Amino acid sequence: EAALLVSALRRSSVERITCVLPYFAYGRQSYKTASRVPVSAADVALALEEMGTDALITVDLHRGQTAGFFSPRCSVDNLTCIPVGARYFWRALARHQRRVVVVSPHASGVGFAKEVLDALLGMAHEEAPGGGGSATAAAAPRDVTPTLAVLVHRPGARKRELELLGSVAGCDCVVVDDIIDSGKAMAR
Repeated sequence: EAALLVSALRRSSVERITCVLPYFAYGRQSYKTASRVPVSAADVALALEEMGTDALITVDLHRGQTAGFFSPRCSVDNLTCIPVGARYFWRALARHQRRVVVVSPHASGVGFAKEVLDALLGMAHEEAPGGGGSATAAAAPRDVTPTLAVLVHRPGARKRELELLGSVAGCDCVVVDDIIDSGKAMAR
């Protein structure tokens, strides 16, 4: 649909087209998983660019390599929502004064969860006394250092059997995943 809108705009003789796509369709399919299958993220990029997209703004691409599917003619800016999300969660968690744990529902999401953890640690430092914080510093949790926990598949176990690495007892947990389709991973 976005490619069709771009085509209509191009046919209307607009000078420049910038697409803002918070969700990049088929973004998880950015490499070949078997022979004779498409690399769908590359095909979406090709369709958008061929229709006339000059620039693309997206949010937290599933894989950064997706930006490489566009030619130099089309600039790609991949924004992140992590600082805004971290600020929101930090302020929401400030009321509880409990330990904060960032949880990744799978080992492949640890990098993303670590980015969220680092942002929360930045909020803890920013709003700590003497940390250069703002007027909201009084509402920030005191002596709370966010930590990271990961759900991993147990060796030799079936896919559905997960083991938690880290402690979440008595903590406020921020479960971080880059995409939720069916919700099965979150439910597990």
